[in-house]
Formats: sequence, structure tokens, C-alpha cells
Amino acid sequence: MPRFVYTKPELILYEKLKKEKINFSTQIPILIKKYKKYVYVDFLIEKKLVVEVDGIKHRKSKIRIKKDIIKDKALRAKGYSILRIPDYEILNNVDDCFNKIIDKLIRIKRRFNC
Repeated sequence: MPRFVYTKPELILYEKLKKEKINFSTQIPILIKKYKKYVYVDFLIEKKLVVEVDGIKHRKSKIRIKKDIIKDKALRAKGYSILRIPDYEILNNVDDCFNKIIDKLIRIKRRFNC
């Protein structure tokens, strides 16, 4: 089930992507047939790049870390690239995080000659 309330770092990134006119969607369900369920991603950028904003539980909880590894593997198997950004990085410097996203998109486009 998606969250309909953004965390502060998610909202900051949302506003930055919107300001820069990046094509993106948020809290998107993606079907993982192997597990017969949907996973929700924080941001889906240009239908290729999943960006996850990781709070402290994604760094400290062994269970959450394991679930994230499984989620990332399943998304990669469907052809998505994944970029995980710690929430504190967005809070400290959203411009650097935005540049990481753009760099990753450039690498994706080069790989697929888009």
C-alpha cells in the first residue's frame, strides 16, 4: 500500500525534480510476478530509473535492508535501474542528489543508446 504523505526529504526531491522539469511519477506500484505482489517505489524517473529515498530504518534495520535487497533485485530483473539516496543527503544538499540522478540517467541512456 503506498503512502500518500511524503517525508520531508521526499518532498524536497519532488520539488527539485518538478522545478527542473524532469519526467517522473511517485509512489508507483510495479508488479513483481515472481512474488505475486506489487512493490511501491518512491520515484520512477523517465520510466527507467527507480529512486528510493532511504530513511534511517533502511540503514539500521537488518530486516528492512534484506527486504530492500530483494526489492532491488526484483526491479532490476524487470529492467529498472535503482538509485538509493539516504534522506540526510537530500536534506544536506539536494543539488548533489539531483546531479547523481542526472548522471545515472545519462549512463542508462548510453547503455541503451536512447
